[in-house]
Amino acid sequence: MAAVTSFGKTTVLTAIFLIWTSTLAVVEACPTQCACADTTVNCTNLQLFSLPANIPADTTVLDLSYNNISSLLPDAFSTLLSLTTVDLQHNNISAVNETAFYRANVFTLSSLHTIDLSYNVLTSVPAVLQDGSLPGLLNLNLQHNRITSISANAFFAVINNGLLSLDLSNNMIEEVHLEAFRGTAPVINGTLDLSFNKIKTFPVLSTLNSVITVNLEGNQITEVPEHALPNYEAFPFSVSHVYLQNNSIRLVHNNSFHPDTKVLYLHNNELRDFPGFELWRLTQLENLTLNDNPWGCCNDLLEFVLYVQNNTHRLAFVNDTGFADVECMDPLDLRGTDILSMNTSHLAEDDFCPVATAVAFRCDLLMTVVCLILAILKITEK
Repeated sequence: MAAVTSFGKTTVLTAIFLIWTSTLAVVEACPTQCACADTTVNCTNLQLFSLPANIPADTTVLDLSYNNISSLLPDAFSTLLSLTTVDLQHNNISAVNETAFYRANVFTLSSLHTIDLSYNVLTSVPAVLQDGSLPGLLNLNLQHNRITSISANAFFAVINNGLLSLDLSNNMIEEVHLEAFRGTAPVINGTLDLSFNKIKTFPVLSTLNSVITVNLEGNQITEVPEHALPNYEAFPFSVSHVYLQNNSIRLVHNNSFHPDTKVLYLHNNELRDFPGFELWRLTQLENLTLNDNPWGCCNDLLEFVLYVQNNTHRLAFVNDTGFADVECMDPLDLRGTDILSMNTSHLAEDDFCPVATAVAFRCDLLMTVVCLILAILKITEK
């Protein structure tokens, strides 16, 4: 009996030891200095230079923000099959290996829906976004990096899989390839943010069915071409919020926007003229800004003036006191006149509102002729 009792005690002690060691193993699985709660691992602001070891396999949220990580190596996250969110903002990441989020030829991170790589030093869009290894990705933040261009098919796979939010704002983007946002079933159902870059030519976005918001504020765009955005009746839920303020836009074509556009910001550009009928097409427009443009108040602006005066309920308020000023710049005797209240009979003859580009062309041509004459005179003197 004593032997049995001794054996029983030994069994109990062994069981307690195993439970204790297994509990200790779980505690030790949390990376050093990090804080682990449920399936969230918080390793923010620890001056890490690489991913920590011993990240629990069941981690869903991994916060590695505000560290000094410089690159994401192959298979960096490939064993974390339950990941839903990876926060890598405010690091020093310049490279993301194309297999960082999966084992070779095995796409496993199907639950990963949010990646934040903002405030890093990436110079190009990570190739991992093209190959289909992130089938569940919905939100991608690449703002405040050093990306200079967007190549063809840069977001091919994630667009096809239904990306909701793509933030590329505050980079150094100058060039956007014609097929940068191409996909076999191109649908971004939320927001595309390209604001505060160096884009001069309006990017080709006509394949982006069901985008809600396109933000191109603070670029160097000079022209909005026809069909710049999806605007066909076949796309009934296409772009409805368009932000183009603080550019250098001089020309807007007809049929540039979807008829169901609700918000259109065009303030602080270089618009002298505007196709009035284009605004009349936008029957669902709720919020429109037109201030801080050098409007040329001549006869060819008549439809635009009539629209503005008959749709003040659509104009955006600057504050509680009223609208931003929509004023004439030309001709000189109408400069400062408020378009909202002006008498349309006062619009000047078109000759009094020269188009800026045409003036520049005439001046350039004149200087060329003068130079040729001077050159001929010099030759004659000899």
